Amino acid sequence: MEGIQKIVSYKASINLGLTDELKAAFPNTIQAEKYLAVNIKISNSYWMARFVSGNGFFAVTENKSFSTTIVRLVFSVTQHSKDEFLIRNMVDFFGCGSFIPSSSNGTTVSFQCYTFSDNYEKFIPIFR
Repeated sequence: MEGIQKIVSYKASINLGLTDELKAAFPNTIQAEKYLAVNIKISNSYWMARFVSGNGFFAVTENKSFSTTIVRLVFSVTQHSKDEFLIRNMVDFFGCGSFIPSSSNGTTVSFQCYTFSDNYEKFIPIFR
């Protein structure tokens, strides 16, 4: 039972916490201490590839104006705002892209790179 309680403690500390059923089944649950990505130095591009494999994506955007259409390749990573330091560090590590506070309620932050050459030369190779 001790192992299950530990798992429930971790569950209580993430996202929306515990469901009513879990609260009733484990009434003495104390949230596990949350880990904040503060002062984390990105060690190498392979670490970054593992990190963004679940939270990053490539997309093709199309912006139309009166006389032209601009098609761009974008690389984006979105995280909870508690990981702001890590997302800002991506701009320094890669030497490109932008930090974007992407939600109106301040719960998420993003790293985005729209420069084709940076996406092609810096990001695509780390996923090969």
